[in-house]
Amino acid sequence: MKMRLFTLFVLLTLGGLRLAAQVAPGELPVEIPESYQDFWERYSKASAEDDEDDMDAAVRAEQQDAIEVLELFLDATARFENPTLTGEARSLAWSLDRVTRGERYIERVRFVLDLERRDRGARRIASFEFIKAIRESDAAIESGSTAAFEAVLKRLDEVAELYGAIGDYESMLQVFRQGAWVTQRRGLAFRWERAGWYEKAVKVGELLPYRDADLIDSRDALEALVAAGFDPSQPKSAAPSANEGEDVGTVGRPSARGTGSGDSSDGGGDTGVAGGRSLDAFADGSKEEVEELEPKVSKKGLDMASMPNFYPDGQFLVWPYTGVELEGPADFDSQRGAVTYKPFGQHWQLSRDGQSKFLIDTDRDGETDIEFTGTSTPTLLEVPGPEKGQSTPLLVCVPSDRDQVLGFGVNYAPTEQYARLRFQPAGYLEAKVRGEKLKLADLNMDGEWGAPREFFGDVTTEDDDELFVSWWEPDGVQVGKAKVADPLSPVMKIKGKWYRTTVDSTALTIATRQLDLLTGEVKLDYEIETLPTHLVAMEVGEKLGGAVFNLMPAKKNGKVELPVGTYKIVMGQVSTGRKTSTDLVRIYTGSSPTFEVKAGETTTLEMGAPFKLIFSHRQEGKERVVKADSFRVFGRFGEEYAKFFDEPLKPEISARKIGGVDLVEERPMRFPGIEDWQSSSDGERALHFPVDFRFDNPDRSDVEVKAFQEEHGLLGGPIESDWIP
Repeated sequence: MKMRLFTLFVLLTLGGLRLAAQVAPGELPVEIPESYQDFWERYSKASAEDDEDDMDAAVRAEQQDAIEVLELFLDATARFENPTLTGEARSLAWSLDRVTRGERYIERVRFVLDLERRDRGARRIASFEFIKAIRESDAAIESGSTAAFEAVLKRLDEVAELYGAIGDYESMLQVFRQGAWVTQRRGLAFRWERAGWYEKAVKVGELLPYRDADLIDSRDALEALVAAGFDPSQPKSAAPSANEGEDVGTVGRPSARGTGSGDSSDGGGDTGVAGGRSLDAFADGSKEEVEELEPKVSKKGLDMASMPNFYPDGQFLVWPYTGVELEGPADFDSQRGAVTYKPFGQHWQLSRDGQSKFLIDTDRDGETDIEFTGTSTPTLLEVPGPEKGQSTPLLVCVPSDRDQVLGFGVNYAPTEQYARLRFQPAGYLEAKVRGEKLKLADLNMDGEWGAPREFFGDVTTEDDDELFVSWWEPDGVQVGKAKVADPLSPVMKIKGKWYRTTVDSTALTIATRQLDLLTGEVKLDYEIETLPTHLVAMEVGEKLGGAVFNLMPAKKNGKVELPVGTYKIVMGQVSTGRKTSTDLVRIYTGSSPTFEVKAGETTTLEMGAPFKLIFSHRQEGKERVVKADSFRVFGRFGEEYAKFFDEPLKPEISARKIGGVDLVEERPMRFPGIEDWQSSSDGERALHFPVDFRFDNPDRSDVEVKAFQEEHGLLGGPIESDWIP
């Protein structure tokens, strides 16, 4: 089970199925991964011969592989409208249902294909999050840590919300069953909580249009627990003593994707804790100190040093936004995907009264809690919270009819049909901690202060190849008068000493206790025109609680001290200029490997130039088209540079027939103009890339194309591709 889950996780996080370079009519637009080839060869042969008996025999022999191939097909529908793909998905679903004597899989296909394209993408993201949560469940069970259990159960609730937002009740059922299984593994003392998870599973399962075996199983388990006195509709205090009686309402471990099968293996393993390497490696004689965090508001934004996020205070052209059709309502913060802004746990709704008057309903009770007029100049808004005295400070603005991008004015001003509201946090928390003033900012805008959040897909960068677009966004903390804010982390350095840091977003407190950690150093060998303000690495060795650190040294060519551990690059940003003249390029994980920091040693990372460019091209009529929006740029370490603003790439293109006959020689692409933007179906996405490059290929010859750019304003160069067929 664990190996299957890991395989599926890798396939999904690396972009799902590998996409075929060119697809002839009637061909499947994806390549089946090698791990599923045995099943697929047998099944597809039977399918080609229209032999249902042999198709079902292949599914019966490798049912788990069949389920995972079906799910990967459905993930691919978020990127393709292809009749061969949907036909294969339906055929495989029917075969699975014949084998399992149910309707689960064909209903799953119908549900996904009825979704809007964007919602299919949202389901794909939710699937990534669910698989990660299952892996975190294993880690929590192995460690036995109360904090780990609570964290994974919270994540499962969040995943259920992601599925719930698109009405995917089947997947919600599986998430809640996973929660029940995790609480079962916590022991008899958590039977009442387990019953609560089964209650949620039953409620969503009853919304399914078919009789689901997992619903029946969940209902039986809930009834057994209630009969034993563990009724989730009653207070826990009314339940029997924590460790009293025999256990009831138990099941084997649920499988990923709702396969209806699983195992009850423990996972086993002793994680152990090595001195000087973990969150429990406290310094001798150290004691925890707890300080209250005081909310602060700034009319000019966060009013902090350079921050580890993608939304500079002054450059409101790149702030996140909420779109409202007609009068609304619309869910607030609907564009970022996996993370939604929920101050005090509330998911706001945004409406309009006329073109520029906006209304916010914080608790979705149909009543307006605050109204305001949007202008093109960022203004401070304090949105009331659920309790007296609580508020969420925001800077808000609406686009004008002449926002300057690439030297020309773009018009996103409100109309009767649609309006955008840009927003950015304008509040932070402040405290005196260990003799230093700390300012904490909710930079990832999840409504809390603490853990980084993972994102998939930025709506701009093409993720249809072997590597899916992903990164993490941390919160921020400014220590003292530092010119650069650090990512907020469970391990922080204050006045030269390492501390374990715990922020309570509800009580608004910050607790610190000194650590005695083994450390090493990281040195960056960075070839780039403008050094990043931040390059954030996360410890992924599971001993430091996902601690995050900025690798950029305070002094040029300096080193950064880090605790010993295993790290990966999770985000960064290159920027220059001020306010609305700021140009920036994001840095993502890309294909970069993990790296080790060893005690007393220096780890050198070679990053930046020369940069590798990848892209795709295709035949359209008698022309070959280089798809500019497929451009992806990677540095020497595999780090990815993306979402170029306000200077896209502009390489020179060369093309030749396979065999060496030149068709195009070093012809430059061009930046988009206002006509290109107005005619583009991709909206502002087109502003991050050059215009597609076209050249004659009337005989439809097989060609290969190369792109080269000597220098980019922020990155430098060279930026070069291989010859790409």
